[in-house]
Formats: sequence, C-alpha cells, structure tokens
Amino acid sequence: MATKLPEKEYICEVLSYQDGQMFWKHRPLAHFKTKRAFSIWNARFPLGRAGRQMHGSAYRQIMIDNVRYLEHRLVAQMHGLNTDHEIDHIDGNGLNNKIEILRPATRFENTRNNGGWAKKNERSGVHKKSNGRFIANIRIGGKNVHLGTFASQDEASKARIEAEVKHYGEYSLEASRVEPVYNSAP
Repeated sequence: MATKLPEKEYICEVLSYQDGQMFWKHRPLAHFKTKRAFSIWNARFPLGRAGRQMHGSAYRQIMIDNVRYLEHRLVAQMHGLNTDHEIDHIDGNGLNNKIEILRPATRFENTRNNGGWAKKNERSGVHKKSNGRFIANIRIGGKNVHLGTFASQDEASKARIEAEVKHYGEYSLEASRVEPVYNSAP
C-alpha cells in the first residue's frame, strides 16, 4: 500500500504549486525539532524547486518530514483529487504533473493507457506469429479476448485500438494521448 499522504492543509503550508511543479515555501518553526534546523532549512530551500527525479524513475519525488512522496500524488492531494487509488497521467508522461493532466484511476485503469509495455515497433496486445501474420488480443474483465488474426500489423493494431476505445473508454491509450506513443512504422 502507498504511503499515506499528508493532509491538504499541511501540503499547502509546505509547498506551492505552479504550472505542474512544486516549490518549497518558508516553513514555520513548529515544523522543526530545533531552531537551528528551522534556520538551516529556511536559509537553503524556500522558493526552490522541491524534490528530484530519482535515478531510473519516471517520476519526481519530494521528501517531506523524512518521508518520500511522489510529486504527482502531492499535486493531486493539494487540488482535492481522490488519492485513495492511483493517479494517472493522461498524457503518459510521469514528469508532467499539471493538474489538468492528472486523474484518479484504479490500477487497471492506470495500466490501460500505458504504451510502454510493448516492443517499440508493436502496439500492446499485437504480436507477430511465426507464419508472418499478426494476432490482436485485449484483456477485459480479467480475461484475454482474442480479436483476430490479421495479414498486417496495421490491421491488427486497428482492431486493438477499436477494442480499447470500446472497452476502456477515456482510459484507452488512443483516447489518452494527444500524440500517441505508438508508432506503427516497422
């Protein structure tokens, strides 16, 4: 289970939000154990960009009171989104934390618009068979559904896209991307 987020009010005391980025605010003495820690922190951090992108991570993380949080979850909490589940980046960019790009999602919804699982030259759910034909599948309600066998990758991809839009709606890869991650060129 994810780390419990601080209350909205506390996040607003500590951080400010501007165009998808979080910045440190001056913090009151009550946030620190000692006056020295208060002085050091407020001399070093206020007005600077909060957090950092950890090596190998697709997300930015911010440490508050020795607890590490994902920036997009703090943005969502600050703006009153439901953070009981996951937070989906509509455009698929984990570093784009603009509030209009974020939405609450279940684990299944969040993974539906992820184009990163497939090979770069194949759409997720489209696979080349040894005979040179392409098959398309989609997972619906926990079950794999065969969409057909096709002569070309483009035909199989089209069937997969149509099924995604029909069954996944706004969480489909096609509906979520302004510029789709997938490139059908071989």
